[in-house]
Amino acid sequence: MVKPERYQKKKRIYTRWDKLTEEVRIISEKKLSPPIKKQFTDKIDIPVEEKDLIAHYANELAVHFREGEFVLDFLRRVKENKLLLVRRILLSPRLVKKLIRILEA
Repeated sequence: MVKPERYQKKKRIYTRWDKLTEEVRIISEKKLSPPIKKQFTDKIDIPVEEKDLIAHYANELAVHFREGEFVLDFLRRVKENKLLLVRRILLSPRLVKKLIRILEA
């Protein structure tokens, strides 16, 4: 038995079984895998100070935004009507989009 000859042109996969028989399969958009993004393979050395390794508990979050930046205020409720600001983080819109993609995965 002869092995079938397979080749691909754009969105079609051809299989030639013999001189008279050829099979054509069309790849749908759903089956096409998204382009692979190159991930960093190099290790990046990030210096961290000892004081930055301490975790801070927050049980409330306030989000503010203006053109060009998002402000995340992490808060801790210490009394019924009192909140304490634990950390304030400023993010670019690009980083917010990345964070949303990570959280939705």
